[in-house]
Amino acid sequence: MNVEPLVPAEGWSVLHLFFRTGPSQRGRTIDVEELTSAVKAAEERGLQVVTFAVFGHKADIGVMALGPDLVAGRLLQSGLVASGLDLVGSYLS
Repeated sequence: MNVEPLVPAEGWSVLHLFFRTGPSQRGRTIDVEELTSAVKAAEERGLQVVTFAVFGHKADIGVMALGPDLVAGRLLQSGLVASGLDLVGSYLS
């Protein structure tokens, strides 16, 4: 997708995304190719993408996206949801 970047005057943003992969998905499967493509596209737009396991009952997987372009973070979020992950929480810092 060709979208103009949105870059703050100072600093980088850190997008924190939290997903479930289990029963809350209502029978959906995760498209690993689409998930990988979303991460690669974010990295090509200059984001550093960090994934981690979440312990507890609120989420299964966490994704942090660090970088100057806010639009790239939003596109990553959309791509991960489109891959079949169930977004259960997020915040921007």
